[in-house]
Amino acid sequence: MPTNHLVICTATVVSTPALDEKGMYAFWADSTIVSGQNTDTYHLLMHAPITNDDKRIAALMEKYQVDKRFLFQGKFLFDDDGNPILREENGNPYATYDIVLNSANYLGIVQADIPDTFNCIFAMTITQDPEMRVTPSGTYLYQMSGVVNRSVKDDTDPSGWKNFPLWIRTTVWGEKNAETLVNKGFKKGMLVWLEGTPAPDKDKTGFIKPWEGDIKEKDTDGKDTGKTHKGWRTSFDVWANAFSIRMLNKGGGGSHSSGEFDPIPF
Repeated sequence: MPTNHLVICTATVVSTPALDEKGMYAFWADSTIVSGQNTDTYHLLMHAPITNDDKRIAALMEKYQVDKRFLFQGKFLFDDDGNPILREENGNPYATYDIVLNSANYLGIVQADIPDTFNCIFAMTITQDPEMRVTPSGTYLYQMSGVVNRSVKDDTDPSGWKNFPLWIRTTVWGEKNAETLVNKGFKKGMLVWLEGTPAPDKDKTGFIKPWEGDIKEKDTDGKDTGKTHKGWRTSFDVWANAFSIRMLNKGGGGSHSSGEFDPIPF
């Protein structure tokens, strides 16, 4: 069962590949995005799924050298419970972007004059009707919230998989952009293609937002049991524009409906 997202980024290697706890070779890479007056550096831990292959390991060590820039393609990597991988810095927990590289797409060196990019593509089910509004300063914006279903192998589940939601909120700025999206008629329940860059979380170290909340439990028929349990969820703010959101279908686009979980706490 595939994960409904893809990461494509340009980044500079900042550490030598080394064997990680999952048996893959991992290395840190930085992607620095300049947008107007803002400069944000994304610290990415790249995991290459190579095991017990001396030739491929040697080739990886030779290729991914410190200070070289590459175009990478992969997917976000989460822990066995479907949560972002938490680490500590100065005694404080923070979430990083862990990316498992697509083994068929160890892409080439990027020319120095090409700027860094960090783009994510999500197949997202809209969980509440989007809205256009105007800020007190007169700026138009359009906001859309949704959920991406992520699947993790689980031998205890009859299907062999356990599903985890990844909550997304995207904000598009500008009157023309907002009006363009309003005219597309996006509504709750639709499955959309969203392409954009995760927005930095200025209040915390790291960019992914882990939070804990009440999750409604369902029986084997998918009906509410009236019970809840505490569970971790993750959320992203994503920068996008009017041309990076497209409809995939008009409804029933994901296994997580807005009724399964409380609204995203933005």
